[in-house]
Amino acid sequence: MKTYTTIDVLVQTVLIIINIVGIAINNTNLINPLGFIVALGFIQIISIIIHLIAGPLAWKKKLLRKIHSIGTLVVFAMLIIAFAQDGSGDRGDKDDKYTMYGLATLMYAAIVALFVILYYTIISWIEWRNMPKE
Repeated sequence: MKTYTTIDVLVQTVLIIINIVGIAINNTNLINPLGFIVALGFIQIISIIIHLIAGPLAWKKKLLRKIHSIGTLVVFAMLIIAFAQDGSGDRGDKDDKYTMYGLATLMYAAIVALFVILYYTIISWIEWRNMPKE
């Protein structure tokens, strides 16, 4: 598990550094930060699944992991709500093909997701440093 956690932490760190460089360069043709943020989210979802399957029971009971799981569920719920919102009511122009009624909810979900991603990276580093060597 130490080897997997090492790879997981390194990949997350590299993706965060690429995001920071992409934001500093401010050239979306060269580096698109949104793509790397989505990739980081997928990496963390895969990591969560692997840890749930392979991790020891004591690991699953840690408060930091419980907080992260709740944060992840909140993001998923916000995404479902954002895409489930319909165009009923007097909001926006109904003939405008670019009107997306759940856009505000989607933006809030993205902000929450960024905090959850950073939180998960921090707790991954903490757990990696506290793991015994193989």
